[in-house]
Parts: sequence; C-alpha cells; structure tokens
Amino acid sequence: MAKTVAEIADGFIASVLEPTAPEVQKMEMRKAFMSGFLAALLDIDKIANSHDEAEAAHMLDALLLWEMELVASVTTQV
Repeated sequence: MAKTVAEIADGFIASVLEPTAPEVQKMEMRKAFMSGFLAALLDIDKIANSHDEAEAAHMLDALLLWEMELVASVTTQV
C-alpha cells in the first residue's frame, strides 16, 4: 500500500531526530519536509507540462542530481 506524505515525513523525522526531541522541533522539521516535498512536486508538474522538450530534459537532469545529493545527505553517517 502506498504511504501518505505525512507517513513518509514521520518516518524521515523519526530517522533524523532523537525520540526526546522537543515537539516544536518535530513540528518545524515536518514543515520543512512538507515544503521540500511540495517544491519537488511543483518542479515535476513543470516538467510534465513543459512544451519545450529541451527545457524539460534539463529540469529532469537537475531533479536527478538533487535526488543523488539528498540520498547522500541522509545516508551519510555523522
């Protein structure tokens, strides 16, 4: 079954914050996560509705680079 964005956010927050983190920190992390998710969806919408194939390809390449950067940032141990 597909997860909701809220469920994905909860999983992310649980993986990066200590369980004892203040509730306000968790709420701010949720807002940041949701904002980033929305920004990505808006970019995907632009790509899907682009009438310029070269521009769409460029935007898709940028999204793929961002994905690699994000994966590296959340999988790197501090």
